[in-house]
Formats: sequence, structure tokens, C-alpha cells
Amino acid sequence: MIPWRRRQDKGHAEPSEARSSDPDRGVLLGPRVISGSSGAETRMDHMVIGDNVNVAFRLESNAGTEEVLISEGVYGRIRGIVVALERDPIFVKNRVKPVQPCSVRLRA
Repeated sequence: MIPWRRRQDKGHAEPSEARSSDPDRGVLLGPRVISGSSGAETRMDHMVIGDNVNVAFRLESNAGTEEVLISEGVYGRIRGIVVALERDPIFVKNRVKPVQPCSVRLRA
């Protein structure tokens, strides 16, 4: 899944580029997203929508500096490869149960 970041000056989402500053990320496994292009010939945007995109964005926006927040499902698959600490649950709109994030630090 492409990481997306909200652009501050325009208020819309765009693909993130590799950056040395502000490397916070959110990772989530999920069954499906909708991906496609929209717009006119002169200005075409690519978008990815769906519940999983929303939750991944919430994980990313709650991540601290040099931190990756992953869902419990992701941690279940990589347990033993990385060490992660449980964080406080995140309440996400349109979800009954909160999302349980786990924190992975990029640097010690």
C-alpha cells in the first residue's frame, strides 16, 4: 500500500516521498481498498480509498517522530522479527472497536 500524507498547503492527500525528516508511518493489513484515477486530462489524481486506508492514515497521524505504528494484525505476522510496544487504543470514526496500535521505533 502506498503511504499517503496530507499536504499542509492544499489540504489534500498525496503520495509520500522518502524523507529524512518526519519519518512517521502507519501500517495495516486488510482485505481490500479501491484504487483508481480521477480528474481531467490536464490534471489527473490517483486515489486509494476504503476503510483500511482510513485506519492506516489514523495510525500514521498518531505516530511520533521516528516511530512506525502497526496494527495488531501486522504485529502478529512479524512478532519475533521486530519488537513492538502496545500503545493506547485509537478510536476511529465508523468503527465500533478501537484500533490497537503497536509502536516500532526506527532508531534506538
